[in-house]
Amino acid sequence: MPATARWTARKIGVPYTQSLITDRDMNLKLGTQYLQLVLNDRKRAPQDDIPTMLHGAVVSGERLVDDDILDVLFLLARSLRVSPSS
Repeated sequence: MPATARWTARKIGVPYTQSLITDRDMNLKLGTQYLQLVLNDRKRAPQDDIPTMLHGAVVSGERLVDDDILDVLFLLARSLRVSPSS
């Protein structure tokens, strides 16, 4: 989803290059920031929408597996400074 990555990078002030998509850490950052922008637009609580969106997400033609989803949720929680519930 290069167009989404380009849009998100511009929104968060990161110069966009095609290589951002293949850099795992930057890809996760762009993905979590995109989700945050979507949530801010919807004005809903993260716990209501993010897991649902991630379960339907397709990256490079493949659905995300549980470990990928947990990685994204962890990074998002960390970026929001929210402690994961036990």
